[in-house]
Amino acid sequence: MATKHALEDRYKAAAALVATSNSKAASRESGIPASTIRHWTQNDDDFQMMCQEIRTEFGEKIKIKLAEIIDESADQTLDRIRNGDVIRDPKTGELVRVPIKGRDLAIIGAVAFDKHRLILNQPTSITQSSGGLDAMVKKFEAIADAYNERQARVVAVQDKSGK
Repeated sequence: MATKHALEDRYKAAAALVATSNSKAASRESGIPASTIRHWTQNDDDFQMMCQEIRTEFGEKIKIKLAEIIDESADQTLDRIRNGDVIRDPKTGELVRVPIKGRDLAIIGAVAFDKHRLILNQPTSITQSSGGLDAMVKKFEAIADAYNERQARVVAVQDKSGK
């Protein structure tokens, strides 16, 4: 679409719009009128594609950062499990390692176990049925049997009466 704005300015507006989700805020960031940004958002396929590319790029960057956070936190957690937490000794002021409390270890282990099961697409809990469904099935079968028996008697009576 033809526009008086340079490609670089349009890209800046698209990035600001993606970052803020608001045409007025994007206008303040980019210097392009909010009405123009709204118009591009609704009517300009190239601008919409720019926004989508920026969202995709941003999503990929976030995925990489989150993976790094997960990796580093797993390494740090494993270090704490093996070597203890780092605390400052109140008497000497030095940093020392102390074993992690059993309760904390249990929580860490339980969370890690659940997350591992989720990654493997395996259940993370067991639900126990109280037999409620089985009892309902039996009741419905009894109702159906009684209904069928009643229908059979009606047919038998009709046959005897000739109707």
